[in-house]
Amino acid sequence: MRYQNPISDLRSVYERSGIRLRKADPREALRDIVALESEVAGFLDKLGKIAEDPRLTGEGKADAARTAGRELLDRVDKWATPKLDGLKANETAARTELHGAVSRQRSTDPARAVEDALLRSEIRRSANGLADDELERLFANGDGLIRDALLERPRISVRNGSVMVRPFVRPEVADALLIEDAEGKRPDLADRLADLAELRDLYTGAAGAVRRLVAEVAPSAVEASFTTLA
Repeated sequence: MRYQNPISDLRSVYERSGIRLRKADPREALRDIVALESEVAGFLDKLGKIAEDPRLTGEGKADAARTAGRELLDRVDKWATPKLDGLKANETAARTELHGAVSRQRSTDPARAVEDALLRSEIRRSANGLADDELERLFANGDGLIRDALLERPRISVRNGSVMVRPFVRPEVADALLIEDAEGKRPDLADRLADLAELRDLYTGAAGAVRRLVAEVAPSAVEASFTTLA
């Protein structure tokens, strides 16, 4: 059975419609996709040779396919991990800079600073019982003080004897609103964050497509990969 290279399909889509980047050069990302496409093509070629090898039994072919699948997954991890780590570091830096640019400036007066801190604490205490959608509406419609309060500290709750620590507002929701605010104040940072998110989706989607291919043609390779990572 012949399998289609999913990265070839992905590359074709991007060559036709382009990678939706505002400022970053899409050619580097396209070169990355082409490199991954070559890795997958080599894997599929190897599978074809395994299937046609008369010296291998059915069990031997399964073992060889599993080995080839594990090797491909290892190469994909080495391909994707540094890219995603780099994007995450750049996103963190851009998000920090953006938050400083669009957030409410805190008072340098000691008495006012204490008053603001108490207000932010009271806002979090009052918001702790709200549902997630209510918190998102509060964040979207609130002023700088409310947004500062919800971003400054995590949401801590106790449920069934367990302590849960999570953000008041999902990071992607907060980022979307920050980018919206930044379009007028710091369009350069808004563009950078939008490009980083697009590239992250591109690389994550490509790696996921390869994993799904391996799961289809050599399921035990994916299982072995998870076992190794555990």
